[in-house]
Amino acid sequence: MGNLRSPYCMYELLEIWRKCSGEEEKFLGRIRVYVIPGTKIYSVPDQAQYAIHWREEYEKVDQLIHDHGPDVVGRRGFQEYKLMGDFRRWVAEILEAVADRLQPRDFDDLVKYGLDDLVPGPLRDGSVPGAASGAT
Repeated sequence: MGNLRSPYCMYELLEIWRKCSGEEEKFLGRIRVYVIPGTKIYSVPDQAQYAIHWREEYEKVDQLIHDHGPDVVGRRGFQEYKLMGDFRRWVAEILEAVADRLQPRDFDDLVKYGLDDLVPGPLRDGSVPGAASGAT
């Protein structure tokens, strides 16, 4: 998974989640997951840490806006602030869906199995599309 503390990665995940109307199977069919070793997403407390992170980030910016007005964060900052509100609400559900799915545990497994259904049949045997067959 991308960096779950990055607004850009979270935005991408959230948009896919929304386009799938929060339907887990649909969502999982549209993403490919590789959990970087050491990333903790498999228990409720681990998942909650990401929701807490986004809630805290949201509250920091919310306080700035409350105290000084929205112009102190700029237009892009205000858009990010609104997205943080969505991240804090949906990240736990997204992570629940992902954690329940068997995933590749290293990069080789991701290449071997995680992308298998995206690759046309002939490539599964190791051939390279467009490569010469040896005849000239």
